[in-house]
Amino acid sequence: MTEKQREFDKLVWIFTLCSFIGLICEGTYTYLHTGHWENHVITMILPICPIYGVGALVFYTASHKISDKVNIFIKALLIGTCATAMEFLCGLFLRYALGMRAWDYTEIPTNVLGIFCPEFLVIWSVFGLIYLFVVKQITRRREARLKENKQPKTGNKAFHIFTVIFSIFLFLDMLSAWVLIFFWSDRHYGDPVDTKAEITAVQIADDSDMQNRFVEWHFLDDLGEIPKGQRR
Repeated sequence: MTEKQREFDKLVWIFTLCSFIGLICEGTYTYLHTGHWENHVITMILPICPIYGVGALVFYTASHKISDKVNIFIKALLIGTCATAMEFLCGLFLRYALGMRAWDYTEIPTNVLGIFCPEFLVIWSVFGLIYLFVVKQITRRREARLKENKQPKTGNKAFHIFTVIFSIFLFLDMLSAWVLIFFWSDRHYGDPVDTKAEITAVQIADDSDMQNRFVEWHFLDDLGEIPKGQRR
C-alpha cells in the first residue's frame, strides 16, 4: 500500500468514528441536562453527525500544518478557531441557503444569529488541547517504535478496499440526506413539487419522515425569525 492509501484510510475512519462519538456525546450530554435525547444527524442511514467528523479532520489537519515550534496552547487556540469558523460557516449556510437552523445558541447572551457564541471557541480549543496531548503523543510513540524496530509501514490491502467501498457508501448517504433536505426546504417555503426528482424525494421521505429524522432542525419562519413562508 502507498502512503496516500494509508492516509486516506486514516482520514476516513477518523471522520467516521468522531462523527459517531460526537453524536453519542452530544446526545448523552443533552439527555443528562434536559431529560431528552438530542442529536444532529446529517445522514439518512448511518447514526453519525458529520460536523464532528469535519471538526476532527480540522484538528488533524491543523495540528499537522501548524509548526511544532508553536506553543501548544497557541496551537490549541488556532485549532479551536478553525473549528469554530467551520461551525459558524455551516450555520450561515443553513440559515441563508435553506432558511433553517440545526442548533440554537439564542439563550446565550453573546450569541450571533443563534449559531455562534465565543464560549464555544474555548470549548473547541480545549478539545484541541486534549487532541494534541493525547492523540498526538500516541501517534509519535507509535512512529518512534516503528523507527526503532525498523519496521516498514505496511497496510492491509483488503482493509483499504473495504474502506474505499465504505467511503463511497458514506458519501452517498450524506449526499442523499442533503438532496432530501434541499427538497424539504423547498416544499416548506412553497415551491411546487412538479419535477420527477422532487416527486421521488417525497416518495423516499415526506415532510413527516424528514422531521422525524432531523428532529432538531427547524425552519426560520416557524421560529418567527423571518416572515411566514419567506426564505432568505
